Amino acid sequence: MRPSVCTGWPRRPHPEAGSPAIGSRSVRTWQPRHPQLLAGDGPARGVRVHALVAAGAEVDTPDVNLVAQVFALIAAVTHLVVGALERFAYDRPGVRLFLTTSTADAPEVTLWRSGVAVYNILLGLGLVAGVVVLHTGDTTAGRTLVLAFCAFLVASALVFAAGFPRLWRGAVGQGLPPAIALLAAAVG
Repeated sequence: MRPSVCTGWPRRPHPEAGSPAIGSRSVRTWQPRHPQLLAGDGPARGVRVHALVAAGAEVDTPDVNLVAQVFALIAAVTHLVVGALERFAYDRPGVRLFLTTSTADAPEVTLWRSGVAVYNILLGLGLVAGVVVLHTGDTTAGRTLVLAFCAFLVASALVFAAGFPRLWRGAVGQGLPPAIALLAAAVG
């Protein structure tokens, strides 16, 4: 693990600091007292990392790789487009055929359809927010958003496929891009 640079209040060197104060800012090199705390993967490592961050240490956490980000964004665009179609264009027979494999209209499900449309749009926006946070803010928060939304989409696609087998193409469209994103994040 490479050392991280920590700055902030109080502006005094850490007792174990390896470098002196520079200018008006205290700069120190952080080395873990117990490197084994950062070893391993899984939820326990996340708890240890967050405890170290809360103690003022900057810890490098793995980013979501480019392949995972691309497939997360594909899933986001898919959900944004489908949500917009469900909400604003469902009255067109071609859109109904695309979404449900039937041109028949069912006005009694307008309320349900509107709710599902908003759900799809919010899922897409959540994935976009996760990728944006990855690049502009807290890497851990961005990673958490991207992976949690992708996991939710995969689980929801599996339930959709089990509940409506004739709409398997929709389940594949909903679940395949986030599944690839999760796999790419796990591998890379």
